[in-house]
Amino acid sequence: MNVKLPSVVVSYVRQLRISLCIGALVYFAYGTGTSMWESPWLSGTAMFMALSAPLFSFLCNFADAAMVRVTRLVTMGKLGRFLVQLTFNLIFMSAVVHGGLVSPVDIAHIGGVPGAALLATLVSQGTQYVAVLIASCGFGTRDGNVTLGYLVSVSVIALSMLGHPHLQHGFEISSMAFGGFILALGLIKDARWLAGLAMRRLQSSHA
Repeated sequence: MNVKLPSVVVSYVRQLRISLCIGALVYFAYGTGTSMWESPWLSGTAMFMALSAPLFSFLCNFADAAMVRVTRLVTMGKLGRFLVQLTFNLIFMSAVVHGGLVSPVDIAHIGGVPGAALLATLVSQGTQYVAVLIASCGFGTRDGNVTLGYLVSVSVIALSMLGHPHLQHGFEISSMAFGGFILALGLIKDARWLAGLAMRRLQSSHA
C-alpha cells in the first residue's frame, strides 16, 4: 500500500540534510569559539537550528506569499518574511547569549540581543532574496533554496558574533546594505504597480 505524504512533510525531509549542516555548523562554530563543548545550551541550540530550519523556510515563504496575496504589495510580503525571521533570530540570539556562548559585551555596541537579531535578519533578507530568485529561474525550490541561503547567513553570523572585529564590522555594513537593497526593490515594484493601477483607473474614468 502506497501512502502519499503531504508535500510539506516531503519538503521538510528533503531539507533536513541542509538543516543538519546548519546545526553542525552552529555546534562547531560556537564550540570552537567558547570551548563549551559539553554545554546543554550549545547542543540544544544546535539541535533547535537543525530541526527548525526547514520549518523556518516554509514559514518565511508562506508569510511573504500570504501578505502579497492580501495586500497586493511586494513590500508587505517582505515585511511578513522579515517578522518571521526576526522572531526566529530573537529566539536564537537569546539562547546563545543566555547560555554563555556569546558574550553580551561583544554585541553591546549593536544593541545587544535585539540589535544582533535585527542585523542578522537584514543579512538573511539578502540571501533569501537570492535564494527565491534562483528558484524562480528553475533551480531548486523556494523552501530548499531559502534553507541553503540560511546556511550561508548563519555562517557569517556565527563568525561575527564570536568577537572577530573585522567580521563584525563587515557584518554590520552588509546588514544595512542588504536590508536597504531589499526594501528599495520592494518599494520600486510597489510604486510601479500603484502607478499602473492609478493610470488604469484614470483611463477608465475618461472612457
